[in-house]
Amino acid sequence: MIENNDKLKIFQISTPYIALSPEMKYGGTERVILYLDEQFVKGGHSSIVAAPRESRIAGELLSTVPSGSWRVNEEGIMRTPKDRSQYTETHEREIVNFLSKNEEIDIVHDHMSNFLISGEYFERGQQIRAPILTTLHVPYLNLSPEIYGAWRRIKTEGRKVFFNAISQSQKRHFEKKVDVCDVIYHGIPLDRFPFEEKKSDYLFSLGKISYKKGQHIAIEVAKKTGMRLIIAGEIQDREEIYFREMIEPNIDGDQIRFIGSLNDQEKVEWYKNALVFLMPINWEEAFGLVMIESMACGTPVIAFNRGSVPEIVKHGKTGFVVDTSRGADYELEEMVRAVNRIGEIKPADCRRHVEEEFSIEEEARNYIELYRRIIN
Repeated sequence: MIENNDKLKIFQISTPYIALSPEMKYGGTERVILYLDEQFVKGGHSSIVAAPRESRIAGELLSTVPSGSWRVNEEGIMRTPKDRSQYTETHEREIVNFLSKNEEIDIVHDHMSNFLISGEYFERGQQIRAPILTTLHVPYLNLSPEIYGAWRRIKTEGRKVFFNAISQSQKRHFEKKVDVCDVIYHGIPLDRFPFEEKKSDYLFSLGKISYKKGQHIAIEVAKKTGMRLIIAGEIQDREEIYFREMIEPNIDGDQIRFIGSLNDQEKVEWYKNALVFLMPINWEEAFGLVMIESMACGTPVIAFNRGSVPEIVKHGKTGFVVDTSRGADYELEEMVRAVNRIGEIKPADCRRHVEEEFSIEEEARNYIELYRRIIN
């Protein structure tokens, strides 16, 4: 029995593709792990993270694979490695071997969603004693029938595997396939996202360059409002055509600028000075760290009503949630109208909302409470 004041030995599983560090650029899930690791150590818990070799974390690192398998070339394109499956296999093997030999681990927190419990090494790893919590970071459509089949087998076998979602929207989709024991929102370290009351006159968009992220819509909003737009983010190789055909021809270095990928320190300067953060997504985003990062800096968010957006943005208070039920032309005009109303939003309300709902301290407390319930 784990008492409420007992310190835990927590084992988190990161991806094998991106080294964890305060300087990393791409990586939403990886940031969640980095922040939680820091908070667990502050709370006196023992924190171990399985991640690539060059990772720099607060706790103990289980180094599994060479760092940086996702490489950015001279043109700024992030290339997916051809031997990606080998990275994943090595990562899984090292993790299962470690867990099989370390019975003192209290809880395994798998952040890869479709990875450890559906892999062949886990099937052989019946000797893993610790319960496993799998956080569903991914969209439900990204998982194959084989993954869901593996989850069902695990449930019938009675193995100690649990699932949590990162938004109510995501839970509603996943609970059709798997039992979801809790919803825990992401949080951020507020001291790294300083508040700024005074704003400049530009729109800001940050995220992986992708049709589903909707940067082409942000460009249309900028053109219709006559405002400057700053676009930041990574270009993955599978999205290069989208960038070349729908984004790059509109970049003029004046009204529409593309500044590439940013680390946390760099993006804060753009967040805190922006008039508004645009998020015209074309998919059911499970969470979206960028929304709380922007609001923490006092910058309101205008986003389409998809996925977790209405759970994170308080319509009319910290930004505007734009209706997506009437077609693309309507959505665009509504987003333009929202930009023109942005003066109604107080930066201090944006900051306060994140302080009250989305701090890393709150997220870490919620996970510790969930760990204890699972263990007991």
